[in-house]
Formats: sequence, C-alpha cells, structure tokens
Amino acid sequence: MVYHGPAQQVLPYFESLGFPCAEHENPADFILDVLTTCEKKSISNDTIVAMDTSLLGEEEREDGGGGGAVDMVERYRKSDMYQRTEQELGQVWQRLEERGQGGRLPAAGYASSILWQTMVVMHRSIVGLFRDPLSLYFQIIIMVIFALIIGIVYFDLGGKKVPLESINNIITDRIGAFFFMCMNQVFSNMSAVDLFIQRKALFIHENASGYYRVSVFFFSQVVTDLIAKRIAPVLLFSVITYFMLDLDREPEKFFIFLLTLFLVSISAAAITYAFSSIANVTPVATLLSALAFVLSMLFGGFFIALKSLPVWLRWLKYLSLFRYGLEALSINELRGREFYAEGFNSSSPCMSHTVSVVLRL
Repeated sequence: MVYHGPAQQVLPYFESLGFPCAEHENPADFILDVLTTCEKKSISNDTIVAMDTSLLGEEEREDGGGGGAVDMVERYRKSDMYQRTEQELGQVWQRLEERGQGGRLPAAGYASSILWQTMVVMHRSIVGLFRDPLSLYFQIIIMVIFALIIGIVYFDLGGKKVPLESINNIITDRIGAFFFMCMNQVFSNMSAVDLFIQRKALFIHENASGYYRVSVFFFSQVVTDLIAKRIAPVLLFSVITYFMLDLDREPEKFFIFLLTLFLVSISAAAITYAFSSIANVTPVATLLSALAFVLSMLFGGFFIALKSLPVWLRWLKYLSLFRYGLEALSINELRGREFYAEGFNSSSPCMSHTVSVVLRL
C-alpha cells in the first residue's frame, strides 16, 4: 500500500514525494507510471525506465530519481495520512467489538434500491438491443420465413369435409405440422446462447464492485431478450401458421395454440440461458443446447412410439419439450372434432373414433 486517502489529495501527496504531475497528464496514468517505475527500481538497481529527473524534487534528484516500491511503502507508513487512517480503523474495530461482533466487518450493502438497479440495468439492456437491431430483425425475419414455409407445405388442411382419398391424412398432417412448429420454436432459441457469455466479464466486474445484484442482472437480461426476440416473433409465427393451415377457428383454441407455442419457446430459451450461464465460450454452450434439444426431440413421441421405448429409457419422455408441446397442440386441435369424407353424413362415427384413439395414445 503506497496511498490510501481522499482522491483530491493524491496528487499533492505524490508531489510531496518528489513526483509532480504534469499539467495536462491524466492523474491515473501518472500514478501508474510512477508505481511501475518504482517497482522496476526495486527489481533492479539500474534505471529500466528513464524518468525525467527535472520533474523530481531536489531531494529526489540527489537520491537518483526516487526510491523503489519498498521505499514508497515505507514513506507512506511514516506519513500523517497513514497515522490518521490507523486511528480511524482502530475506532471502527473498537465499535464492532463493543457491539459483540468480535471484530468482524458487517456485510457491505448496495448504494441503491433493487428497483432502481433493475430500472438502470434494464434500460441499458434495451439500449444495447436497439444498438444491434440486425439481430432482432434477423430473428423476426427467420420466424416469418419458417411460418410461411410451414403454411405453404400444410396449406388448408381442411375443415370437417375432406376428399375421401385424404381422410386418413387428416390427423397425420396436423401432427406433422405441429411437430415442425415445435421444432422451429425450440431451435430458434439457439441464438440466445451468447446472452450471458458476451456480458459475463462486464457482469463479474460490476457485481464485484457492488453496482447491482445478481438477480437484477439476470432478470433484466432475460426479460429484454424474451420480449424482443422470443415472444414477439412467436406471435407473428402463430398468426401466420394458424390461419394458413385453416385450423379450428374457435377463438379460445387459437389463444391456447398461441400460449402453447409461447411456453415451448420460453422453455427452450430457459435451457439455452442455463448453458449460457454455465459455459464460458459460445461453442460449448451451443453444443450443449443442441444436444439437449436433439434428445428432447428424440423422446418427443413423433419418431418413435413412447410405449415401445425400453423401460429404463421411458422416463426421458417427461423431460421432452417436444412431447408436451406436441400433445398440447394435438389435443387443442383434435379434441371434440369430427371429420368425415365428402359424400358421407356427419353421423358416421368412424373418423371421430379414430381421433379419440389418437388422443388417448
């Protein structure tokens, strides 16, 4: 320790030691230069970095341009400033002992409330989002493109009456469309892998300095990312696909459809956030997220019947985002509906029975 005291007195203190700061020199850079030079003098008796002795005091010129780091420490310990600091610390320790804290320092608090911290950090997150609009636009454009692709491929799945040759495709086409919707919502969240990785160094520095709480940083980053890059694109995706596929037009079923895609997207984003918090580099977080999503897709019940899985693997279905999303969308669309081929009347129970069997499976 070579100085501990008010910032306003640091330059006069170093000047008293024979190190005056030039008029237009940055005080912080000046102090670092002085300490670096003194440290090098402690390592070697030779002058490694030449200092302009004309800037030093008369006493320092006689000493050969100032002492080393050890000399700086000793001179600080002999200063009046050091003595005053020691007296203040002694009074602090005495008060702590009188309170029965045994000389333990109380935990440092925050200078501002959690509400104010949240407002400031969230404002910075929003500003950062608008400073990089391409990532937001790209997320929305990709979501709209995939929605149009699914809408074109599965366009107009039909209402109650369908051609006879398509009667067996009513359910399979819908489930196939729902699967690709879930897959799009899950894998589109891969863009969130660098949410915390890019800001980790800044967060560690600011949190260690007591600027804000960990929860404030996490909440601000997640809320900003979810609203801008997860929820808004899902809304566009849902509107496009639902009406292009001509799904059930009941209003409550549309909102359940929208809510289901929201939950699938947010759940996938939560997994990505977790790996982004754990990993220190983007490729590792990307690999872990992709592995989790592929396993979730494998045990989602679309590629293989869940009942045909080995017993020791069957429990993995409860960890699959695809399973929950696919079942919710299928039940929402198919429950209570009756489909029949053109030329047959609605009293034929054949297709309605098939729908009920699929839902039970």
